[in-house]
Amino acid sequence: MRLICFVLLVFAALSNLARSQQASAPASSALSVQKLDVTAGMHAPKAIKQPEADFPKEARERGINGKCAVGLIVDTDGMPRDIHVVRCSDMVFAPNSMQSVSRYRFKPATTADGAPVAVRISVIVRFMQNGDRWPPDPIRVALGSPPGDVSTLPDSSGVYSLTKAVSPPALVKFFDLGYSDLSFGVEGKSACDVVLTVSAKGKPSDAKIIKCERVNLEGPILQSLMDSKYTPGSINGKPVAVRALMHVEYGEFPGQK
Repeated sequence: MRLICFVLLVFAALSNLARSQQASAPASSALSVQKLDVTAGMHAPKAIKQPEADFPKEARERGINGKCAVGLIVDTDGMPRDIHVVRCSDMVFAPNSMQSVSRYRFKPATTADGAPVAVRISVIVRFMQNGDRWPPDPIRVALGSPPGDVSTLPDSSGVYSLTKAVSPPALVKFFDLGYSDLSFGVEGKSACDVVLTVSAKGKPSDAKIIKCERVNLEGPILQSLMDSKYTPGSINGKPVAVRALMHVEYGEFPGQK
């Protein structure tokens, strides 16, 4: 059985995420700057050496795939510093992830005038041995009333606000369009609050960002929620269109704080 390790570098720069680039097989990478020391015209660091991580023996024996996000600083000489684990799907992958990232080498980030500058980034190291089955990401969703709207009457379009008088719609399948990867690579839970309407047929519409802890999460979470599947809310058992606040956050994997 052939063991494959995929590497994805994630440096989130403001609201932009760079497109994936092919590296030496069997690894692939996507580069973007995370969030510190970012100024207009800044050039992101570029990886010029990316050694593959060894697949852990214990993970091979358990037959599991996984991933780790490793945080670091790329200094002005292109060297990785302050290497630490942000999170892992299973901590069995942590030592080999950090060891691999410690051997990375970069062309350093530069300011608009070409001066090298140290930046904080994260590297997502993916380990695969059995097809493409990854551990599910711990995404939590809670529904509440839209801010400032407590009316129990429908609006002019027949849409009800989610109140105690309404049985809430339900998110039955979350289609992740980039939210998890961006959230996985940074510290914290990456919460977003989005108000949207779920029609009497379970179709989402009119999604609006109320707040995201990180600006670069806004596009992915809107796209993800608009592509997801819902069952409609109801009143006295009759399906109705409901406008609700959806709180989405990225948590931790089982067994991690």
